[in-house]
Amino acid sequence: MIKEPIPFGAAMLLVVGLALPGLAAGEITASGGAHAADTPTPMPMAPVSIAKDGFTPREAFGLLSNYSYEEVLKSGDVALFFLLNPNNKLFTATIPRSGDVVMLAQRPDSGIGAVTVKGQFGELSLSEFLADPRSRAQGVIVIHKGEVVFEAYPGMRDFDSHVWMSVTKTAPALVLGQLAEEGKLDVKRPIDSYLPELVGSDWAGIPVQDVLDMAAGLDNVESQEARLNPRSIIARHNFAANGVPNADGKIERAIDVILASKRVKAPGQAFDYSSVNTVVLGLLAEAIDTAAPFER
Repeated sequence: MIKEPIPFGAAMLLVVGLALPGLAAGEITASGGAHAADTPTPMPMAPVSIAKDGFTPREAFGLLSNYSYEEVLKSGDVALFFLLNPNNKLFTATIPRSGDVVMLAQRPDSGIGAVTVKGQFGELSLSEFLADPRSRAQGVIVIHKGEVVFEAYPGMRDFDSHVWMSVTKTAPALVLGQLAEEGKLDVKRPIDSYLPELVGSDWAGIPVQDVLDMAAGLDNVESQEARLNPRSIIARHNFAANGVPNADGKIERAIDVILASKRVKAPGQAFDYSSVNTVVLGLLAEAIDTAAPFER
């Protein structure tokens, strides 16, 4: 077993599926149909509960017509549809499961839903917030020691597949933990010793452990402010991953944006959350497990 706590989030007890954390209000424009001649009609942001009834082809077309990275960040109806149907816009595929299903035990804890927080809508309990039509949360599940202690799905059906977003950060961390246990990875070594293409960039010399701990010390921090800044590393990476032009109208490669990250502090000094770290960890796991060269 590894002595240090290498897998970032591997011991996670809380799993949350949200439309996005924002609570933006406003309007979006629905196309109103599949014909270019149709006149766009404004559509106010609806409660997430509309997803329980599904979407008509007309509604789906209108929402997809208004899709953009920036629109998804607003957590409006475009995000509501997209986060349940990402394959309509991104090069993704749902991989059917195989094998037996491991059922989690149910041990409901009413105290979790009763927890109150004072926010934009006043002081609400978690259960009240999830039921509030202004909330953009589509689903929440809390798992403690392998048991489901709280769950609610105000904006999903039981067969919907919601984007997991950062919950999946546990996957590469667990894979790297396994590789470390097998002696194929030393988390104290610099990450560029495993990924030579990072040599010469500001990633060079950063211990794998610090990347796992979200403490790389680079300027790719993923805050809401950074996401909304089109010239930030995280926004540029998201544009590249979506295959859309950046603020200068250029389509960048995700790896080029990753290599553009700059050192702003010493590694291991501060927690700075970033999905760019996770992408690099996925490349690290792939390189170790397959001995494949780093993709240029």
